[in-house]
Amino acid sequence: QNRALYHLQQALAWLQKQLQKVQNQQRKNQIASLKKQYQLLLKAQESLLNRTRTLRDLRVAQGILNRPQQLQAVGIARAQQLLMAELAALSRVESGPAPLLAWLNGKIINDMRLAANILAEATANQSVLDAQTSAIAKIQDIIAALKQQQSQKNGHSSSSGSGSGGGGGGKQQLMPPAAQLKLLKELQLQINADSTYLNNQLQHATNSSQKRSLRVIVRNLGGMQSDIAAQARHVVDSMPK
Repeated sequence: QNRALYHLQQALAWLQKQLQKVQNQQRKNQIASLKKQYQLLLKAQESLLNRTRTLRDLRVAQGILNRPQQLQAVGIARAQQLLMAELAALSRVESGPAPLLAWLNGKIINDMRLAANILAEATANQSVLDAQTSAIAKIQDIIAALKQQQSQKNGHSSSSGSGSGGGGGGKQQLMPPAAQLKLLKELQLQINADSTYLNNQLQHATNSSQKRSLRVIVRNLGGMQSDIAAQARHVVDSMPK
């Protein structure tokens, strides 16, 4: 009986090891797929930024955009809205295995929405560029975090604690708590730099419309700063004690 029990325990250990390999491979595939999707989003957003910058420079040089250029601005707004929809769809997929990324997607969508709303008015100004640049920086932070996860030897290092409120038996998270906290730290550093830059822009802004747009961005940054603190507490509280 002892011999049978020993062989049974050995078989169970082997099965658990194989299951862990499968889970790690699935997680690796998920991270690779997500990184690719974010890289495509980044490329598309950078293209919109470049097109917007061209229109902004034309508006500054001419004083006002002509009719064809205004139509280009509206076209960029529509393209921006399509990116927002893509990101929203990605959030629905991530809400389970990567809730932090789903939350951050919402912040990126806010940046994109501000840019799209201004462009939809058939104009392009610095506030649009600032919003688009902010979206790009956040996407880059996500890609960097995913790349770091890919570089992990076994792909999970202490990820059994869900980092999003899932205790024992919960679904494994794509990003372990330490990786989530590092991403939140990078976002906080970005907010600090953006706040300094935007407050300086606001002090020197002369156009009332631009001032309103800058105040919206600054207000969004303030809200995001509070959210980051809440997200960090949530990650820490959900770590195994």
